[in-house]
Amino acid sequence: MAPTLRDILNDAYWPDELRPYRDQLGSRAGVPLWLVIADNDIVERGFGIGQWQQAVLPRLRALLRGMSRRDLKFSAIERLAEGHALVDRRA
Repeated sequence: MAPTLRDILNDAYWPDELRPYRDQLGSRAGVPLWLVIADNDIVERGFGIGQWQQAVLPRLRALLRGMSRRDLKFSAIERLAEGHALVDRRA
């Protein structure tokens, strides 16, 4: 976990397989950071709870409706969802 917001985009805090997506964000990325990746492309991104509710979650639901569980590829995303946050909020 990144100890400060300033460090959030540093390589040390991103799994190798997510770095190409991080590189597409630019320096204006905020937290919490939401990425929806389908077919190796970012199809939705958002920053903050408001964007999760208004844009990211609806897009994720729409994508999942047409997919079987076998089709879903969550390797790096599952690790994040299991509590491997990118920012240490205790710091």
